Amino acid sequence: MNIFFGELLGTLLMILLGNGVVANVLLTQSKGFGGGWIVISAGWGFAVGVAVYVAGWVSGAHLNPSGYNAYFRFSCLCDRTIYRGNARPDPRLAGLFATLGGDGK
Repeated sequence: MNIFFGELLGTLLMILLGNGVVANVLLTQSKGFGGGWIVISAGWGFAVGVAVYVAGWVSGAHLNPSGYNAYFRFSCLCDRTIYRGNARPDPRLAGLFATLGGDGK
């Protein structure tokens, strides 16, 4: 799997599952209506966990364009071991793919 595709898929899954649990709790015709904040928190935790599991092994699972910006701008954390021998991705392109995954359109 490509680093960029991993970020796109991880961000897409995180937003899809996280927003899905919020919709389940807030929409009146759903079975989860009125579930409360604990259901939303658990659902978002599950969504982030799934996204990190999917994208973490290939791209480091930043899952946010600002994560790439900070990671490469300050470069105090730039270590090739995170990418398991792969070359570092271009932060502009990786941020674009993370943005596209979060857009979901």
